[in-house]
Amino acid sequence: MLNFIKNKLMERHNGSPINLVKVRGGSEKKFLIFAFLNKGTNPFACLKAPSLDAHSYLIRQEFDNLKNAKNTLPDNLKNTLPSLYEPIVLGGKFISCEEAVKGIPDNRDNNKKKLENIFKWICQFHKSGIVGKMKFSKSFLIEIILKKEDWFKRFSDDGFYFQKKVVSFVDKIWPHGEIVLPIINQHGDFHHGNVFFQKNGLKVIDWANYSKVLLPAYDLFFYLKRQNYFVENHYLFSSYFNFFSLPPEIIPSWIKVLYLVDGLEKVSYYNKITSGMAEEYFKEILI
Repeated sequence: MLNFIKNKLMERHNGSPINLVKVRGGSEKKFLIFAFLNKGTNPFACLKAPSLDAHSYLIRQEFDNLKNAKNTLPDNLKNTLPSLYEPIVLGGKFISCEEAVKGIPDNRDNNKKKLENIFKWICQFHKSGIVGKMKFSKSFLIEIILKKEDWFKRFSDDGFYFQKKVVSFVDKIWPHGEIVLPIINQHGDFHHGNVFFQKNGLKVIDWANYSKVLLPAYDLFFYLKRQNYFVENHYLFSSYFNFFSLPPEIIPSWIKVLYLVDGLEKVSYYNKITSGMAEEYFKEILI
């Protein structure tokens, strides 16, 4: 496969010698990531190749997500996404090719200036990603839980007991009536490892989960939770709700909703799970 990729890339670059360097394996080793070098050690592009033909759809999905985002976002945001190059198809394998993003990787330090830039990007991105409105209520939340039936089936113990337990807590999670909220396309995996800072702003990579979650503020929640400084930056939710003219009184409940959705997404990556593992992920809301 590597020789085929090299030959294809050389054809595109007028026979210039190139080198492929394996960077890392992807989620659950479903794909491999290579840096494409054509000028010394300077990375020119990043390629993702599936480890098995069956995983090809994941790479195609991410490629299509990124292409869709670049086609729909305004120019000032398009520049914060990596450029796309023509993909390579080998048999049943779809190999994506995109810009090798350069810059300073984000880290876990609680830097206020950095957070301001991150918050500004999220608000601009979400404002451009509004695709409609939803009527959010307890029944809507219960529907989200019940749609995860296949996930609860994978519990090694009584997953449906835990599902019923989560449903029973809906009144505590959402003690409000029906409310109209914007439907907003989210990045879906917005954490420090997918953000790079450059002189003129930032670049955001890994668009595999784009538009998978449509709930307001999910990207902000995801970023702060993964950075492990959620509590001290809680004020950013007030700023976010103010930016989108959302009622501030629902913020505590909305954060619990996001904990629930994030937990369902996070734990569903595991092939084997127990109620105890799920309890740990949902401890912020199952109290």
